[in-house]
Amino acid sequence: MIQKFLEHNNEDRSKEIVAAMIPNLITVCHNSYGSKVVQKSYETMSLIHRKRISDEILKNDYSEIDKMIKDQHANHVVQKVIDKGYSDNMIEQKQK
Repeated sequence: MIQKFLEHNNEDRSKEIVAAMIPNLITVCHNSYGSKVVQKSYETMSLIHRKRISDEILKNDYSEIDKMIKDQHANHVVQKVIDKGYSDNMIEQKQK
């Protein structure tokens, strides 16, 4: 349900969704449905919201990121952040 909602969101809703996810983002990523919601959020939201999600993941120490990489659900989120993050980084560089 939330994934469909994300397809038709606007900036205000995106801001609310990200704000609700951030406090428990790592836990959400380890859940099968939660990881899909985080991935969909990452696909559909603007650069500023994607950056908040990726910053929240990357602020953790290596051991937590390592756990995510090895988790059957969270690893998909890490892959999405890496793939999309690279594209986002290229966009930011072109804008400067």
